[in-house]
Amino acid sequence: MSMQRPSPQLPPCDQCLQRKVRCDKTLPRCYRCSDASLPCTREVIRRRPGRKKGSGNVISKLRSPSISERPQWLEGPTGSVLGIDPTDSLHTAGTSSLDDGNSINTPVGSQIAPSFENNDFLSGQVTDQQSQDSYIAQSPSTTSIRQRTRSRSIGEFQAILANMPNLSRHIDLFYAKLYPIWPIIPETEFRHSLSHPETLDLSYVCLILSICALSALHIPGSTAPAPEPRKAVAQQFINQCRQLRSTYDYIENASIITVQTSLFLSCAEVEFQRARSSWFLLRESIMLAQDLGFYEVANLSPSLSPNDVLSIQRTLYLLSLVERGLTVLRNKPFAIVKFDSPPPSRFSDEDPRILNGLQSLSRLFNLLDKLFLDTWVGANYVNGMSSSPSQSTSPSSPARLDILAAQQTLASMAFETQDFTDVQKADILITQQWLRLVFWQAAMRQGLLSSKEVEEVLRYDFPCKIARSLCKVLAEIDREAIFIHGMAIVG
Repeated sequence: MSMQRPSPQLPPCDQCLQRKVRCDKTLPRCYRCSDASLPCTREVIRRRPGRKKGSGNVISKLRSPSISERPQWLEGPTGSVLGIDPTDSLHTAGTSSLDDGNSINTPVGSQIAPSFENNDFLSGQVTDQQSQDSYIAQSPSTTSIRQRTRSRSIGEFQAILANMPNLSRHIDLFYAKLYPIWPIIPETEFRHSLSHPETLDLSYVCLILSICALSALHIPGSTAPAPEPRKAVAQQFINQCRQLRSTYDYIENASIITVQTSLFLSCAEVEFQRARSSWFLLRESIMLAQDLGFYEVANLSPSLSPNDVLSIQRTLYLLSLVERGLTVLRNKPFAIVKFDSPPPSRFSDEDPRILNGLQSLSRLFNLLDKLFLDTWVGANYVNGMSSSPSQSTSPSSPARLDILAAQQTLASMAFETQDFTDVQKADILITQQWLRLVFWQAAMRQGLLSSKEVEEVLRYDFPCKIARSLCKVLAEIDREAIFIHGMAIVG
């Protein structure tokens, strides 16, 4: 039998391809197949080399509204959180365009479900039927491409909200343990809002997530019985809050709720030791409060309820405390325009000891006034404490006199600890010792310390006395009340 020459366009035979040997492509039978007594066929359909076009199976699975196809913990910071596409950064379902400025006012309940019977939002329960509800068809606007809104699955959004881990537990722990530190949201009104989730807007959901993140970070055992570490749980809440914020312009639609959310997120970032993020969120909270006119009482709307006004005033006061503390710790310039004392009133459902603790804490932080903070961060004031070292060592120098006066004030301060909650007692007594150390450090920066100094507070060994006083204080404080403060004390 005569052999034909190989065709240059003929593919290798199926047998040589499977054996992964070189085929000479001769007809009717190649040399390799003849030598091995194999049939020489070309029946397998070859695919063109190179990248193949996808079939869309993966995308269709990701778009499935069924909660059964989603992991319980969602996908983390890079995935779709709360059922919202990360690329949909301008709008969310049920909201209008940013041009009309009303995107924040659309209730989240219209996206979640018509109602939450039996408080499914807090119980974490959701039925299969609810999770399989059809998508809501939204009518896109014709005036601008930016006015398009993405349809949302009612069941999907409701299921993901209900799937947030131990939501009610974290809220209960916040009001049981952390509220004495952050008494800015009245519990009765907050729980009433949670019982009617159809009325919640996006900013309020972000506030809930930030509260849960703070509770998970600060309270030992907050994630029990779940095995996840507290920081991992808190990071999930923070990621969800960031993702939800990215779906609307929360800066242009800011309110006191936005200010409080940024404040809580800033304190959460402190626990992760992300100093830059923490400082950014704190400044964001302060600048929003300034832009909204909250620092001018006359600018407050007369339609605000007394609780709303008190919430704003307390938020501003705590902002000043947090910023002054971080200014000292990190040598950052401060932006607070007023150093107000806490308002003398309290919420009707509040423990009277809360107000006592706030007022006592104010006595301590009033020592960190504008003059001291300017000096601490390196500013030079003519009549301030930041004079030259040669002038500071003089017995009558302003720097020396100011530091001595502050130390004497701190040493003479006495508190009725029975008027505080355990958490406030830890905060106030430890802060008192911390401020003694801060003013000793300020004296060291001014070159005022000496081993022969008559004043004990200006000697090199004064921190040893502070340490002994701190040990006495710690012996009187409940250990859990200390750890609840997190990095603010333990760090």
